[in-house]
Amino acid sequence: MPFASKVGIYIMMALLVFGCNDDFVFTGEAGERKIVAVFFGHADSAIQMELYESQFITEDTLASPISAAEIRLYLDGQFSESLSSNALGIAKTQYKVTAGDSLRIAVRKDGYNLAEAKALVPDQVDLIQFDTTTRVGSQLGLRLSFVDPVLKGNFYLMEMHAQRWVYELDQFTQERIDSAKVWESIDIQSVNKIFFSDKNIVTNEQKFELFNDQIFNGQNFVLDINVNAFNLRETIGKGKAKNIKVRLRNINEDYYNFLTALSLNRPIFGGPFSISSQVPGNVTGGYGIFAVYTSSTAAIQMK
Repeated sequence: MPFASKVGIYIMMALLVFGCNDDFVFTGEAGERKIVAVFFGHADSAIQMELYESQFITEDTLASPISAAEIRLYLDGQFSESLSSNALGIAKTQYKVTAGDSLRIAVRKDGYNLAEAKALVPDQVDLIQFDTTTRVGSQLGLRLSFVDPVLKGNFYLMEMHAQRWVYELDQFTQERIDSAKVWESIDIQSVNKIFFSDKNIVTNEQKFELFNDQIFNGQNFVLDINVNAFNLRETIGKGKAKNIKVRLRNINEDYYNFLTALSLNRPIFGGPFSISSQVPGNVTGGYGIFAVYTSSTAAIQMK
């Protein structure tokens, strides 16, 4: 059975800004300006932080960075390091992410509320199997199994990608000239819901699957997944899919709740943290979601 696994650990504070034509102004007294923070990183790498003005939560938010903000990182309750955001609102830690770490980040800036966020980096998810199953009509079946950590409430996000060649046709001979391999996201059509809880949210439009382990906590999962085989065939300028890759992320509960609410309540004005379309976050004194997750990937070669 073809199988490859690669584990990554990530930290990300996600701000998802949805298009709109008008700015949304938060109401409040002077001195109540709040920070929108974006934190991200990956296995054995630093956490990069981006800070923005939050008075307008729209596409204009990312054009208003906050410089010279004092940022403090606390690891397992103890002060770890201090840093400052540059003119672009960016700062980068010396700390490198490790599963099981308890993290707290505090951001201070004159004229803004103190913004703080806490998160526990989840355990690594161990994949056992990833392979193809029976194809029925236009549906290609895939099977994924993995180990769910015992006695812990885990939340998962699953993504599928296909690898294919991008090519051009010779203008004289019309022969195909391959130029590069690319990975493209694949919509997941369905997943065997016997392995899901009643709180599962499936949203193909955003190209991710969310689920938790309330039914089979501490046991192995076996998921039967269907994807549309039509999306794997050759198209103009792109060859037939050669490999399919799955990425399974063990995410923290705050991030799960954020994505779940976001998929159910698409913002219709402003961004996801605007008053008219508020989604749950875990940043006190500011706006944002401090999302932590570990991830494993596996790939299979298509025949």
